[in-house]
Amino acid sequence: MSSSAPAPVSASSSSRFYATAWRWHFYAGLFVVPFLTVLAMTGLVMVYFTGVQSQLGNLVYVQPQNTTQTVTALAKAVFAQFPDAKLQEYIAPKSPELAAWFILAQGDTTEAVAVDPYTATVITSVDKNNTGFAWAQALMPEWRATGRRWWKSLHASLGVWLSLVLFSFLLTGMSWTEVWGGKFVQPWGTFPAAKWDAAPTSDLTHASLNTAGIRDVPWGLEQTPLPQSGSDAGVPGVAAGEPVNLDGVAALAHRLGFAGQFHINVPQDEKGVYTLSADTMSGDLTNPFKDRTVHVNQCTGRVLADAAFADYSMVAKGMAIGIALHQGDIGR
Repeated sequence: MSSSAPAPVSASSSSRFYATAWRWHFYAGLFVVPFLTVLAMTGLVMVYFTGVQSQLGNLVYVQPQNTTQTVTALAKAVFAQFPDAKLQEYIAPKSPELAAWFILAQGDTTEAVAVDPYTATVITSVDKNNTGFAWAQALMPEWRATGRRWWKSLHASLGVWLSLVLFSFLLTGMSWTEVWGGKFVQPWGTFPAAKWDAAPTSDLTHASLNTAGIRDVPWGLEQTPLPQSGSDAGVPGVAAGEPVNLDGVAALAHRLGFAGQFHINVPQDEKGVYTLSADTMSGDLTNPFKDRTVHVNQCTGRVLADAAFADYSMVAKGMAIGIALHQGDIGR
């Protein structure tokens, strides 16, 4: 009896499947992310205002005591500090541990004044027209709170942090697209080829090194022009006596510190260059801080350009880390 092994999937089929999965992932995100964003942001606002703030600003807490002062006594304390104001409204405390509020007309502004109902002491005042989120307080739960208030505070803080994480995924995903990313964000986050001194540049960009529709060139380099071979520019690279071919360039890679998986793109014409690269975009590394791309003159073996993570712009650095997270290339 004989058996036959299944035919292996061709590289081109795998590439087409990957490209199709990537494209549908983008379309799904395009339709789903706006709804998730609206839900997350509106939910965060509601939880934040009910758990950490009121319409008057941050919740102001007091130490409950056995007896409270009269409303008139509280008002006198307020007008002692705001003698020219006009009273518009008094708001009784919602619970025993919260302050009372007085709304005053003060010139062109509306002032909200918090008063301790037990001691008739003015605690704070805010411009009611400019009450906003206190992000520093929203980032950490109110650990001393108890019961439902503690849970709501925890919910708000987790919402803030998770929203930041989800927003970073949204940002990296959108910055990777052809229109928003390629036309608006990427141009001003791209590595400047001028850093490579006198090395002549090609009409081709690093994006031309992507193969089979798979984007494995670092985001910050895609629109950067490639250097050209044929000049005396650069610094010593391939050792004297070594051939400027795959063997010589591979030996150079090891001397430069490339280890494990790395790529060598070979010249496609007489002006092309050998390109050594290892980065998270192509799955070589799990640490974007070690991204590195080196170009070698095919005529002289000299190193024309060397771009590492430290050389990226702040935007490119953020995208290198963000895309690595987005793709699941960092750690487990």
